[in-house]
Amino acid sequence: MNLLYGQDLVNELRKLAENVKSRLWIAVPYIGNVEAVKRILGEEWVTNKNISVRLLTDINEQNNFNSETLKLFHGIGAIRSLVGLHAKVYIIDNKCLITSANLTSTAFTKRHEVGFVLSEEDTAQSITYFEFLWKISIDVIEKDLKPINNNSSEEQGGMSLSVLWELPAKRGKFKYWLKPIGTSENPIDNDRLFNSIEYMHFAVRPKSVGKNDILIAYGTGTNKLLSVYKVKEKPEIIKNNESWRERFPWETEAENLTINFGKNWFKLNINPFTLVDEYLSKNPSGYITNRKGKTLGGLNFGRDKIELDRNFAEFMIDKINQKIKH
Repeated sequence: MNLLYGQDLVNELRKLAENVKSRLWIAVPYIGNVEAVKRILGEEWVTNKNISVRLLTDINEQNNFNSETLKLFHGIGAIRSLVGLHAKVYIIDNKCLITSANLTSTAFTKRHEVGFVLSEEDTAQSITYFEFLWKISIDVIEKDLKPINNNSSEEQGGMSLSVLWELPAKRGKFKYWLKPIGTSENPIDNDRLFNSIEYMHFAVRPKSVGKNDILIAYGTGTNKLLSVYKVKEKPEIIKNNESWRERFPWETEAENLTINFGKNWFKLNINPFTLVDEYLSKNPSGYITNRKGKTLGGLNFGRDKIELDRNFAEFMIDKINQKIKH
């Protein structure tokens, strides 16, 4: 059981909530504005109608809420009120985050909060306890939401505090790609470094690759990941007299998001095929590609890009970031 704090605390909650499949149950006394809550929790719970959404709070503390956020929860799931509630509990499927942090921007960006994720066995006890609190609480109906303020007292009180950490950005429409670099005839050298900028080349017009897409670079002939890049502009065709351009005429400039990894990729040694096995062992119902494929077999057929399932891509990037930290 690892103690979470600072940026890791909100990042872990966001990661859990974005992967929610069936249950998002929250008990908190303070609730922030809609924009902050969506950045803390992501939006899977808003868009996926198969998720059970419950919010337990204390409706009598009217200065602690943002009414727009409560109406969002009310429209999606159910809200109940329990006088004297002070617990901060986030249950996502069969995992539970116990923390000191309320569901507000101030808590996750300006206060020194802590928390930890329980094991599934301990989460089962938390679910039982949450159900007990839910049973002894009372329903909140829509008319109860009208007099509540649009700014919680914690948000107002936190205005003078310095920002210590950032809320995760809202998910954009960008895509994740696995991008091979090098060829079987000209594989990547083990001593090559991958620094701030890389020019990515494509054999076929990459119509689906756009600005801000994420490219996870893979070294042909090495079976290792090289670095993570963000596309700066949509790829364009480049015409000159260099012979290799006939094979790879399309090009885009990409910014390296993991420079420290790119300088040490060979010794850090992350094999994407090993990550496939690890991911599927933990997520047997998950996918590797956006087309619901379970392998990276396209690499064996010389494809110059593979669009990844977002959850698997983020799993890969987490592994890279963990290597950098250690």
